Amino acid sequence: MGCATVQLESRIYEQLEAGRLRLPSLPDLALQVNEITQSDRGSAGQVAAAVARDPALAARLIQAANSAASGSRVKVQSLPAAITRLGLQYTRALVSRLVIEQMFFTRQPALAELMRVTWARSVEVAALSEALASYRTPLRPEIAMLAGLLHLIGMLPLIRQVEADPDWGDGRPSLLPLLERLHPQVGQRLLKHWGFSPQLQEVPVASLDIMRDTRGPPDYTDLVIVSRLQLGTYSPPQLAAVDADWAPATTKLGLAPGSVVLEMPPVQAGYQQAMTRLRA
Repeated sequence: MGCATVQLESRIYEQLEAGRLRLPSLPDLALQVNEITQSDRGSAGQVAAAVARDPALAARLIQAANSAASGSRVKVQSLPAAITRLGLQYTRALVSRLVIEQMFFTRQPALAELMRVTWARSVEVAALSEALASYRTPLRPEIAMLAGLLHLIGMLPLIRQVEADPDWGDGRPSLLPLLERLHPQVGQRLLKHWGFSPQLQEVPVASLDIMRDTRGPPDYTDLVIVSRLQLGTYSPPQLAAVDADWAPATTKLGLAPGSVVLEMPPVQAGYQQAMTRLRA
């Protein structure tokens, strides 16, 4: 590990421990949509009025509602109709996904590639978590999608920190192990800062524990663990001493050893539909 990387890690740890690490704010639009959808009086019209202030995001919601995942050949033309088709809670999750994606941007070429890979991996895990929630558990698919989408969210403020640090260097390979060590704790703090529920706040850290066993029914962290195992997104050191087939989360979902969930027709179809909607 280079001297600059060691110094950067030391600074980030100090800021993290002191509660001084700069955390980005969740955009106002996402906060407003969250507030409306969590209210007993929230309506599609209210959400539409909020989203309409961002024409690009409004267009993407309509596109998502008209995607192959909608299950209808009738195209919606208006924002309220799109929100009604998607449902308030899925719209809320999709708005969060869209505004967070906009935050994964940097002008530094080496960091831009890391942003792209991190976001692409998050979307894949989100889609499979949603599909597994739909077909293997009674858990809510839109929350499962957010759990998958946010499991690497700690990379966002860290990459921003690296971008602003004069000693970060030229994107050499030692940077990625540093970010992988730090992002779970940072992600947990960021989700608390953004006001997400405790069940989502725990995902960045808890989903690293492949042998995690809460000895109860499956939860959203379990879905992320199984999705990551199935998609192969864990790093080799994390898997070195683990037989993935016997991870408690796998057993909780009733999956037999050697199961490949993307070969199960309902899960495969749900995954493809979720990917279509998430990429809209």
